[in-house]
Amino acid sequence: MTTTGSLIRETTALDPETRRPCPARLIEKDGAVFLEKTLASGRTQRVLAEPDAGFYRRYADPVMTGGHIIMNHFYYVTSKCNLRCPVCYEGERGIEEPSLDVLKKELAAMRRTRILLCGAEPTCRDDLPELIKAVNESNTTVLMTNGIRLADPGYTQRLRDAGLKYVTLAVNGLNDEVYRRTNGRALLDIKLKALENLTKMDVTTYLSMTIIRGVNENQVRPLIDLAKRTKNVVQVRFRGMAEVGSYIKGGQFFMSELTKIVCRNGGIDYGLWLKQQDFLDRLGRAIRNDHIRPRLCAMRAEVDKDMIPLASDRNWRELERSAMERPRLVAKLIRVWGIGYTLRFLADSIRGGYRYTRHANFLRISIRVWPNLDTMDLVLNRRCTSLYLKSGERLPFCLSHCRTDP
Repeated sequence: MTTTGSLIRETTALDPETRRPCPARLIEKDGAVFLEKTLASGRTQRVLAEPDAGFYRRYADPVMTGGHIIMNHFYYVTSKCNLRCPVCYEGERGIEEPSLDVLKKELAAMRRTRILLCGAEPTCRDDLPELIKAVNESNTTVLMTNGIRLADPGYTQRLRDAGLKYVTLAVNGLNDEVYRRTNGRALLDIKLKALENLTKMDVTTYLSMTIIRGVNENQVRPLIDLAKRTKNVVQVRFRGMAEVGSYIKGGQFFMSELTKIVCRNGGIDYGLWLKQQDFLDRLGRAIRNDHIRPRLCAMRAEVDKDMIPLASDRNWRELERSAMERPRLVAKLIRVWGIGYTLRFLADSIRGGYRYTRHANFLRISIRVWPNLDTMDLVLNRRCTSLYLKSGERLPFCLSHCRTDP
């Protein structure tokens, strides 16, 4: 059946039967956007792409600004894990673990970039300290972990001595009932001990919560408050559970929906959140850096102590293009951030680097929504700034998960 409605654009999607590209089109109908695919079998599949058509048109720009800069290189280093979470995006187990020598050969071609070590659980590798040293020879290591082993101060010190400076720590809430449902066991004390060790050892930390519908939406503000009072935490990321890997059925989120959930539960004004997205979109276009522009899969905002985002006092989408556009944008940042922080931010953005730097007056909140096999738009996916290396294959992060079996 063909959807009636207005055509937004033609695109390419994924055939759920073959997991290969297939022709598709995006159609607006009744205030929502649908992805309609023509499958290899001859069938037509129609799925909801975004329930808010206005939001979609505002932030689903398929045109990349500037060159394609890869900001994150994810390295899958093990399929071993010390948990069996019902919401793990890595559904596969038993994959052969790449040797340290193989990983070193892969890393030899990388220079001055961010290498995120992930798995299943990277701390299950016995040679993780040696791997961190190898990464740090020419790049920066970010460890993505559930934090169980980091609750041991001796082990955390070994990683710190190996050169570990950055960690993304999964924290799904601040009560054990949440962990029983999201991770299968009580983990709060372990998470807090891991964070305590990272703080004592001055390891810059990024807290990451997977939001599951009806389970932990009310944990958004407690996690933000924890980040505010922990000096080494520079960012809190809220990721909506996606139907990839292992997941709870019915939990798939859309960006317009998850943004409202985070703003409502975090005490953030939704209108001001959108104003900052407009500001960052203008800024990204002005300095020709696509990474900082908002997308349907990734948004962020800097919030102050009162949870007010760094938003402009005018609608930047209506700002006339002129020779003064860039100076006005930069002046806005300097007025709010100060000249030192602004110059570091712009320098890192323009050259494609990325530093975990916390401003004295702002905490960064980021929101991630991953497409699944049904909702993946391969044209939008070209703007992805994260690559995932797994089993010798290097793909955009979300696409790699859409092509694996749970």
